[in-house]
Amino acid sequence: MPKTQKKQSKNGLTNLHLIIAGLTVICLLLVLALVQQCTTQPAQPKPSISLGAMQYDFSSSKAVKRTDASITALAAFLQKEADQSGCKKSSPAYEHVVAYTQNEDQVLLKYGCGAADSPMFAVKKAGVWRGISPTNHFDTFDIPVCAYLTKYAISRQIAPVCLVDMHAQAASYRVR
Repeated sequence: MPKTQKKQSKNGLTNLHLIIAGLTVICLLLVLALVQQCTTQPAQPKPSISLGAMQYDFSSSKAVKRTDASITALAAFLQKEADQSGCKKSSPAYEHVVAYTQNEDQVLLKYGCGAADSPMFAVKKAGVWRGISPTNHFDTFDIPVCAYLTKYAISRQIAPVCLVDMHAQAASYRVR
């Protein structure tokens, strides 16, 4: 009987060694996978383009995504603007439609690098979209200056209120 116990103990130790070796290999593989994941370059974030509610047709009882030429032209314009924005790879460009006119020839956008936080208008003339420079034409509440809206013939549908004078000490707003 003592020989059988020694064989069983020896087999038990061998099995224990195999289990420990197997667990060690698994742990090493997990560590290697984690190291590779940490050293791999993360995917570069892409610009964020959104047409908002404009991209859907609500005439039926449900929202249907539009694919017509008007929508694709605006999406292409926004993508081009985002690509040419000069935003760093770590802070991708954002171009989001906030409001649009009934005939869809003017839009109010929010844009920026890393977040869509600055307002801007874009207009379609002769079927081509172009952005209107927003520099210093909005107050801290993103209300545009009245003269700016008049100069570019921005519709009341997307800018119903305007700032009378940007440089006045007391802000004065007007409903258009």
